[in-house]
Amino acid sequence: MFEDKTVVVVGAGGSAEFGLPTGPSVFGALLEEPLWAERRHGDSSFDLLSASFDEFLLDATGSHRGNEVDQFKIAARNSFENSIDMFAYRNPSFEGYSKKYTSFKIAQSMVKIRVFRDNWGDNYRIPEYNYLWRQPRIGGVRNWCAELVRRYTLRANSPDELRPNMLKIITFNYDCIIEDTFKFFLESSEQFSGVTNDHVPDVLHVFGCVPFDERVTSQSIHAGSTKLKFMREAIREEENNKIRNEIHTAKNIFLAGFACDPINLEILGIESSEARKFAINYDGNAELAGRLRKLGIPTSNIMSGSSNAPVSLGRACQQGFFSFPELV
Repeated sequence: MFEDKTVVVVGAGGSAEFGLPTGPSVFGALLEEPLWAERRHGDSSFDLLSASFDEFLLDATGSHRGNEVDQFKIAARNSFENSIDMFAYRNPSFEGYSKKYTSFKIAQSMVKIRVFRDNWGDNYRIPEYNYLWRQPRIGGVRNWCAELVRRYTLRANSPDELRPNMLKIITFNYDCIIEDTFKFFLESSEQFSGVTNDHVPDVLHVFGCVPFDERVTSQSIHAGSTKLKFMREAIREEENNKIRNEIHTAKNIFLAGFACDPINLEILGIESSEARKFAINYDGNAELAGRLRKLGIPTSNIMSGSSNAPVSLGRACQQGFFSFPELV
């Protein structure tokens, strides 16, 4: 249980551990997308896991808009940026397609294909969520969400003893995995099986999120892209006042899988916070190390890995990251 007001700021590393792509990897995949004239041809049925972006748009909307999409891909290939969000920030006319592509790649990473046969003997391939994020251990390493839930429930024996006001989660990721995982793990315990949404800490999405759908379709993924906000919108967003207030009233702040991009730091207003701050530097990145120093985070409050021995968020949590306030 968190005794003091605690904020966990989650960056791309928080979802990457569940197999979701980061902004740079989404952009990298976009650079490999074939142009419309180059894409494979054939009359095979749509398959989300193997589909190109053109095939996804065609299935979702009935139109591939080939020339427009090609211009989007070519602009990306000529860009000096290395992430989809920064590409959209520099090229606002392509922001809509950037959102659609991001939603598409996120969905691809979150599903598996189930094959079933109907009464007439025909086989169908249906995408379903793989729910990797609901496993307590992933690749032999602790699920960081499971560890956060464990820490949240310490010394509580019933839902009414939980203190959701003491924990806020601010995420820059475009998925809703954290709230799904939090509720799932709480409900998996007999002691907390009666939890409601009121017992789950608030999860604040700086850039919006693609909601879960009962059935994953190209149409639902396409519609979900409208829920996203990219940097240009987020910087102007009045909702950020609430996020900044959570930062400024916190006693402890954890930076989890968060690269401390200057624009994101500006949105948070974290530099002026007097809270104790704790962070993970996955591979000892020198640029991130410098940003953490500028935030005034002492070395003793940073779990730092190296290129040869990186410290993932799950491994850091397994080693007591969320217990740092009691230990340093």
